[in-house]
Amino acid sequence: MKHFLNNLRPGDYLRDLSIVILGVAVTFIGSALITRHTVNKDIRENMRLIKIELDKNVMKVHEIMDYIAEDVRIGREVLSQDYRMLPQDTLAAYASAVSRVQIFSYTQDALEILKASSLMPDVKDKQLLLNIFRCYEAFGNVVAAVEFYNNRKQWALTYNDDKDYIVMRDGNVYDRWELYMNSDYMCDFLSNNHDIVARSDFDAMLEEIQKVIDAIVETYGITESGDAGGTADVGLRKRVHPADASEQ
Repeated sequence: MKHFLNNLRPGDYLRDLSIVILGVAVTFIGSALITRHTVNKDIRENMRLIKIELDKNVMKVHEIMDYIAEDVRIGREVLSQDYRMLPQDTLAAYASAVSRVQIFSYTQDALEILKASSLMPDVKDKQLLLNIFRCYEAFGNVVAAVEFYNNRKQWALTYNDDKDYIVMRDGNVYDRWELYMNSDYMCDFLSNNHDIVARSDFDAMLEEIQKVIDAIVETYGITESGDAGGTADVGLRKRVHPADASEQ
């Protein structure tokens, strides 16, 4: 012990201790930086998937809007004139469209991946995260609205008289439209289908969703290819639908 104390140099000891402490600190800081980089990379990748999913869901909303707009256009066309003056092939196409029921569905796989991960607490922009959830809630509201619309449409297409079934099965297209025009339910549907699901509500919803998509692109620098830098032209801006074209 006496030999050890005689050879002990406080300066050397402090130097060695400082080196050890500095090494540990560098190790922890480096590990923290690597972890943070990995987390940020995972968040960005998840947001890229959410952006892609939102884009696809918005396209599905546009498709369902086109479906309803076609019914609206047909209703205006056949009610504004004597349907018997329309060409047979036109009436056949109208009958096919009116009798068609299209459902709306959306995906939320990317959102579920984010919810199942441990990344949400590390998302810095909590308002953007909340707005993303609201986008998916809006898609759920579209499902309910389209179901309501289709129920009204199916009610208009329901006939209880055996003679009606025979006409629908064996009659020509003019017989079929005569049956439609003699049905209070179908006439009511064709007259009011533009009010069953308000187009303005869809447009307002899509505008808000587009703002969220743009915010994701800006915040995480996501392009169509998924690379960082620049902003993407998502191609989902408000566009003209058949009902608009018929009014122009």
